[in-house]
Amino acid sequence: MIPYYVHKNRIYPLPVVIRATGKIEVLKYEGSQLLSLQKAVDGYIEVVPLPGDPGLVLIADEEGLLKKKPLNLLATEMVRNPIVGDVVLMERNQLD
Repeated sequence: MIPYYVHKNRIYPLPVVIRATGKIEVLKYEGSQLLSLQKAVDGYIEVVPLPGDPGLVLIADEEGLLKKKPLNLLATEMVRNPIVGDVVLMERNQLD
């Protein structure tokens, strides 16, 4: 079964980029997974587990707060802690 994320009655296959603006798009890999994730979050990556769902993680910019990136409301709701900037939602087992 293909993992997916549903938002506003649309279905997105994982992994997806959740922009701080609220826009959601499927992650497009360009080169290695690490470089693609770093490009998507515009920085060094940090893996953030989702409470209540050990199979899913958010990939965020490790230095997002220092860079004063805007609050990502969707990601913040998912982890119940402030998350800033663009993030990637993916299954833990999709990480290399």
